[in-house]
Amino acid sequence: LRLVISAVEAIPNRMDALTKPLIGQVFDDPLIATLCTDVREALQPYRNTARTPGYRKQMVAVFARRLLMKLRDSALTL
Repeated sequence: LRLVISAVEAIPNRMDALTKPLIGQVFDDPLIATLCTDVREALQPYRNTARTPGYRKQMVAVFARRLLMKLRDSALTL
């Protein structure tokens, strides 16, 4: 799994340090929740838009959770 977050910092941010330890683990809801929390905490958004950095960090976690759950669910139907 490669996860890259963009539109929050100056350049896209690869989350390899957070995803590599997940290799071989069961992709369940607790793992997704932990990963999304870790992603949110790893970001350092700039104060360059109308939305606050805290709000943008929270929304990244929401969007990441939605994406990861869809990926997991689609893999289960293969």
